[in-house]
Amino acid sequence: MIYSELKILIDKPLVYGNLTTANSGDIQLVLKFNFMNKEWIPPQLYNAGGDLSKNWFVYYYLNGKRIRVYGRINRITTKKGRNRVAQELIDEIIKKQKLAFKSRTQKDIESYMNFRKGFWRPKTYQGHKSMIDTFFTWLGFDDFNNKALKNFFLHLMQTKSPTTYKNYRTVLKQLFTEALDLSKEDIGELFKGIKPIKSNPTPLNPFSNSNVERMKNAILEHQPKLWLVCLLQYYCFIRPGEIRCLKVGDVILEEEKIIVDASISKNKKTRYPVIPPVFMDELSAIVKHRNLGEYLCPSSLNEFKKAGMNTYGEWHRGILKKVGLPSVRYKLYSWKPTGMLHAIKNGASMKFLKEQAGHYSIDQTDSYLRSVGWRDEDNSAKLFPKI
Repeated sequence: MIYSELKILIDKPLVYGNLTTANSGDIQLVLKFNFMNKEWIPPQLYNAGGDLSKNWFVYYYLNGKRIRVYGRINRITTKKGRNRVAQELIDEIIKKQKLAFKSRTQKDIESYMNFRKGFWRPKTYQGHKSMIDTFFTWLGFDDFNNKALKNFFLHLMQTKSPTTYKNYRTVLKQLFTEALDLSKEDIGELFKGIKPIKSNPTPLNPFSNSNVERMKNAILEHQPKLWLVCLLQYYCFIRPGEIRCLKVGDVILEEEKIIVDASISKNKKTRYPVIPPVFMDELSAIVKHRNLGEYLCPSSLNEFKKAGMNTYGEWHRGILKKVGLPSVRYKLYSWKPTGMLHAIKNGASMKFLKEQAGHYSIDQTDSYLRSVGWRDEDNSAKLFPKI
């Protein structure tokens, strides 16, 4: 348990391992188990009593040893300037110390996550790890308690979207409960006052025909390996996270399909997206004579090396910047809804789109299409009478 209370009478400071109190006389105190390193002393400035003829330096302690850091403090000839540079140096040292510091609580959570790693999809694990790292880096040396959590979620509310806030609240609450074996009452008190907020995820913008042409030209000129990633989404509705795991041998040309195995599929079910005839010749030329064990869209370093999780996205953001499209509204994943919209507008059935996308129902496909701007084209708008 990371957080418990005990009321006692004291008249002097108590220190029992990680359990600490301050001297408050004969009053009732609320003691809290704190797994943070209370011996940490922040970096300090030695300013030689303000004497500019002497060397100033910042000092801190590492494993009981005092470390001096001069930086460029003594190049400055004014007290105000030296204080400013020293503060920058102190902030930099604290930032590095926070990154290196890990509380017992954080270690317990990371140990639990490593144990669970094999049960999660790689993307799920990376997402959870990113949130935990972000939280504890932000927390630094402060106490891990309800007050700190409130401040963290206030920070998220001010700097992130409602969807991000919601995801952090769900994931952290789950991980803290499971990793630290907290009871319902414990987790309730830890998250007391941290209310859920409504989030309305912003749907991805599909590319217009003119923007498709602009993006295609820019990609082929500056990042040609990215174009196949876009085509696999546009024609076959395969997700970027699945594309990076596809091998050349997963492309079955004679059966006009691609195997997205359950081991790499988002929903853990094997599916077989169709290769549309308009894409067949281009894909055939790409895989012809390639080793079946190579990754279909590999790392830029080696055909047998899987692309990094963020590689395609980074390439795509660079192209968006070149053509002037906002990366807030357009993503790499925009190629999938673009393909779905173009297909249904040209007569593709909802059932085909459902199977191609791997949706669990036609209602899901319909909802997805409407979220990205599709509506039935029955010319009803032209039937309005003039008044």
